[in-house]
Amino acid sequence: MKRPRTFILLIALAALSEIGLCHDSTRPDENAKEGGPTGASDQVCKLKIELLDAASAESIPGMIRLLNEAGTPVGIPELLDRCIGLPRGARKLGWHVLLESTEISAPREKLTVEAVSGLEYVRLMETLDLAGQEEQSCQLPLTRFWNAKERGLVAGNTHLHLKDLSREEADRYLQEVSRADGLEVVFVSYLERAVVDRTYVTNQHSRDDLEQLSLKHLRFGNGQEYRHNFGGGGEGYGHVLFLDLRERILPGSIGPGITGIGTDGTPLQSGIKQANDQEATVVWCHNGFGFEDIPNWVEGLVQAQNIFDGGNRGSYEDTFYRYLNLGIRLPFSTGTDWFLYDYSRVYTRMEDEEVTASRWLGSFRNGRTFITNGPLLEMNVNGVFPGEELSAENSVKVQYRAVSRENFGKLELIQNGNVTSLSNPVGKKPGGWYESAGTIELPIQGASWVALRISPATSAKNEFGRQLFAHTSPVYVNTTAGEVIDPEVVVGLLEEIKADLSAIREEGTFGSEEERKSVEQIYEEAIRKLRLRKKP
Repeated sequence: MKRPRTFILLIALAALSEIGLCHDSTRPDENAKEGGPTGASDQVCKLKIELLDAASAESIPGMIRLLNEAGTPVGIPELLDRCIGLPRGARKLGWHVLLESTEISAPREKLTVEAVSGLEYVRLMETLDLAGQEEQSCQLPLTRFWNAKERGLVAGNTHLHLKDLSREEADRYLQEVSRADGLEVVFVSYLERAVVDRTYVTNQHSRDDLEQLSLKHLRFGNGQEYRHNFGGGGEGYGHVLFLDLRERILPGSIGPGITGIGTDGTPLQSGIKQANDQEATVVWCHNGFGFEDIPNWVEGLVQAQNIFDGGNRGSYEDTFYRYLNLGIRLPFSTGTDWFLYDYSRVYTRMEDEEVTASRWLGSFRNGRTFITNGPLLEMNVNGVFPGEELSAENSVKVQYRAVSRENFGKLELIQNGNVTSLSNPVGKKPGGWYESAGTIELPIQGASWVALRISPATSAKNEFGRQLFAHTSPVYVNTTAGEVIDPEVVVGLLEEIKADLSAIREEGTFGSEEERKSVEQIYEEAIRKLRLRKKP
């Protein structure tokens, strides 16, 4: 099975975090006081600070932190703490949101200011000597090494909830942090859990509220997370997102493990079908977590797959590669679940049109995407981009490139789940970023899918201390939708779905024999359809 005990433990810990037992959330007004300048006003320098695009000299949003000579972050009470809602270790990083020229209070001493904007600019560090200074100005020019807009790419987050904040604080967080991170489309999802969901502030945001919260270059979309667990955090049928949903599907969570009432007699598929009827986009959450992922993918009811939304659990092989080898067209996606704890996002290639949540989803569903929390990827196969298909004989030419603030290590080309290490080394450019690029002739025999990733073995981390990841959706070569590329994957999926069904029979609570049979039928139908796909 794909779900070892250590994996289930991680899920349980994630659930405890959600209900507050392992979560250390801090409100903005409380957090701003920690580590800030103290003492009389004659010990404080009024520091006017601003981030600029080095090429255009225009003001840009981003985040900054001030470090004293001991390397300890200094509080900035005038600015929003970028790490609200995150574990205390992350909050100690000291990052704050800076949207425009702002006067802040800083201690009159020697400081290091560190600044960054989204993923497309080099990180800048500069020394400020404020000793004896009453007032000071500081403009920080950041060098841009990549431009998503020029490439027709729009960054989005498909999975986000907030809790333990007031409505005003939540609205400020959504707008300011999204802008600082360079996000343009953010889906905020309704979520239910017995009792504790009273603190889930984003449950208050209606579709109209999110539209009103949207800005010129930042669109908020409406979503819902629909889910089932056995026990508070044990594995159950799974978690799934409904994006751009017209009306909520209630109850929003099912089964006594989450709701505290009822039985396990309602499968996810009932809600998923309702979401499809509303023409919402259905995204499976948390990679391979949940027993009902395979049946719903086999039925064609899911439009995209999330990974690393809420942690780095699982691997690409758990779902992405297997479903692709099953002949399913699979868009790659990600988000952050609780708060924007990371830079995780999915870039979607769009036509030259006004960005809206609905239009973004149209391109997203076609698989014109890549996911990342740092490295920025480019790939085409014979000039064709991810999400598209082509025909070829014998070989194809793959052009690839990756750029990043951090040394991401190896680049790898993936063909039908197999890894080809790319020989072009990662080099540091004079401007301060890392890059690897090249062209490779790739042999093609029969149906193939081709994608680009950084090696999962990288030890590099981003500004939030998160291990880097990046992966494109595939280009499809000589494939027909539904055509099995690797028959062995069918064998593995059949074994897994039988094990899942056995676990449901052991752990599930059903009110009647009819309830139990209605759930089992979903898995038995998936087994039947998988057997039809299996080649002799």
